Amino acid sequence: MSVLVLGGRGGLGASVVNSLTKEGVPLRYTSRSPTGGDDRELACEMSNPASLAACARCAIDELGQVKALVVMAGTMRDGLLISADPAALDEVIRVNLLGSMLAVQALLPHFIEHRYGRIVLVGSASGMRGSPGQANYAASKAGLIGLARSVTLEYAKRGITCNVISPGFIDAGMAAELSDKRRSDVLRQIPTNRLGRPEEIASAIKFLIDDASGYITGSVLTVDGGYGMGY
Repeated sequence: MSVLVLGGRGGLGASVVNSLTKEGVPLRYTSRSPTGGDDRELACEMSNPASLAACARCAIDELGQVKALVVMAGTMRDGLLISADPAALDEVIRVNLLGSMLAVQALLPHFIEHRYGRIVLVGSASGMRGSPGQANYAASKAGLIGLARSVTLEYAKRGITCNVISPGFIDAGMAAELSDKRRSDVLRQIPTNRLGRPEEIASAIKFLIDDASGYITGSVLTVDGGYGMGY
């Protein structure tokens, strides 16, 4: 199982890369500015179609066959919609939604050629239930569901699956920096009464890219401790 992870350096992305590495999975992962310390790390700008296409070609050249694409890269520009900067709205939609679409598009010919592909798009609980101050982010993540289901309808017969993972509050990145009060407020809304662990997202991704998961496609797998029940 050879994998390309888009957005594999920080927080959740690093956890997925580390988890797959421990299992001996050949992979390449991307960041906007590689440090040069890992020859598996590729430079990629999610809002740039040429950059995404070049990254896909490089991963294919180096791995021989890319069997799975995991899209974790994204950005946030929070603020109430009434006063939101149009540039901030555009950036989040371009990176999170259009970037994911272009990433899938870049690898589709390769997947079709081999009649095999596992695509996992990492969404968010915000995309399922909305979030104040995150209209752009929530809309971009909700759009991934429509993308996954459209890809399923177009390409499932060619051995390609496409699913969305919807994480809730995970103890990594911004969620790890919540104030005590905000953390307490959040925990009251989560039936498991704890934040998720990055490795739990990694485990869900590994499940969906496994050969044995070929009959699961067009689905949304929530990993949120029950936070989004009913959405």
